[in-house]
Order: sequence, then C-alpha cells, then structure tokens
Amino acid sequence: IDWSTRGTSRPVFGAVCIAVCCLGIIPYIICMRIVWEIQKQACYKMMFYLAIVDILTLFGNVLAGVVFIVGGMYCHAPWIFLLISFLVGGGYYASCCTCFMIAVNRLVELFAIRPLHKLFLENRPWFLMLIPTAYALSGIICAPLAFANSETHIFHLDPMISDRYEYKSYFNTLNNFAAPSICSLLYLAMIINVIARKKKLSIQCGVIVIVHMYTCLSYILIPYIINETIFDAVLYTMHINWLIMHGLPPYVYFLFNPSIRRGVLQFANPNLSIHVSTT
Repeated sequence: IDWSTRGTSRPVFGAVCIAVCCLGIIPYIICMRIVWEIQKQACYKMMFYLAIVDILTLFGNVLAGVVFIVGGMYCHAPWIFLLISFLVGGGYYASCCTCFMIAVNRLVELFAIRPLHKLFLENRPWFLMLIPTAYALSGIICAPLAFANSETHIFHLDPMISDRYEYKSYFNTLNNFAAPSICSLLYLAMIINVIARKKKLSIQCGVIVIVHMYTCLSYILIPYIINETIFDAVLYTMHINWLIMHGLPPYVYFLFNPSIRRGVLQFANPNLSIHVSTT
C-alpha cells in the first residue's frame, strides 16, 4: 500500500478535537496562575507541573486535530508528525507519572509517613518532578511512538510507511495498566483510612485519577473489540475521552478546591474582595 496517497479528511472530528482541547487549555492557564500563587504545599507544586504537561499534550492534540481535518498521514510531513508525537506522548506519560506522585503525596500526608514526608518539604517537590520528566523521555525515546492517523482517526503505533512490520509498545501497555491501577489502589487505601478515622480526603485528586484509570484501561481493551461498527465508535469515544482526561483538572479544581475557586473568581472579577488561602 502506498500510504502517501491515503488519508481521510475528517473535518467535523478534527474540529471537535480542537474545540475540546481549547476548552481545556484556556481554563488550565487561568488555574495555573492561581496554583502558582498558592504553591506553598507540595501538592500544588506538582499540580502546577501537571498543568504544564497536560497543556503540552492538549496543544499536540490541537495539531493532531488539524491532521484529522486535512486527512494527513505520516508520509506527508514526517517532522510535523514527530513533533506531535513527542508533545502528546511525552505529555501523556509525564501526566500519568505525576498523578501517581500526587497520589503518593496524599498518602504520605494522610498516613503521616515521616520518612517520606521529608521528600515533599520546601522546594524538593520541584526536584521530584525530574522523575516524571525522565519517565516521559524514556517513553518517547526507548519505546515506539504513536502517530496521529487520519485513516484510523486516532493515534496509532504503526506510522503506516509500509506493511512489513508489526508495531507494539510494551512500555505504553504497562503504563496504561500500572499507572492508573496503582494510583487507584493508593486512593482506595486512603478512602478506607478516611472512613475509619472520619477525616477529609482531597476529592479533586481522586476524581482525576479515576478518569485516568478509565481512559488508560479502555485503550488496553481496544484490541479485543471485534465488531467493526462498535470498534469505530469506540475509537472516536476513546480519543475524545483522552482529550477530556487532560483538560478536566481545571474544572475539577474549580468544583472541589475552595482556594483555587476563590482565586479564579478574583481573576474574573478583580473588584471582588476575596482572600485566597494558601492552605
């Protein structure tokens, strides 16, 4: 197959992808400003880093939306497709790892694990963010990249240069299963502790982890869907869910975090007298 002659223009789907990404990027940028102002706690420092990698992922998907609109294939512009894959793949892996580290931080705080508590003091969380950065670089350098593909309207491991090779990424499969599963187990332990001790739990982080788990595990199940009609609909749904996963945090913060909500309201109406808490 000469893939340079292939490609399907999907203007509606591409436009929807761009719109969903913009609905995530714009409020995320506003929330970043608020999170930066209240970054005294370790979790806020990590949330700021999470915002950066999520925005990079969404920006990469804006470019992918353009690919879907014009019906682009890897053969048409390899360097642009590589840029998109680096942004989307690196941002995605860094996001998963950061969510795991936020879950660890919440666990350490809730169970008062003193030896680990020292890791999150002062500016140390910024240095800890080298871990998701290294994790993301490992994913995009040592494992096959996924490329935006207008033919399958999703990111595909096969760049479709020829039909001679079969592409697999064990790193991606392991990430999609391990990261959300471990995070969910950590939050389950925290929920049990909260019920037992009647303490408060950070709902915002739990919601974000649940959405990550749902989306990641869905991608693992895709190869087992046989019906072609259902398979096509699932691909559309999974890709949009993936975009929502990266654009959801600012909305979750606004709903469940009083400090960020007050900061956003103050940003929207500077004349409104609201004190933004740093706790």
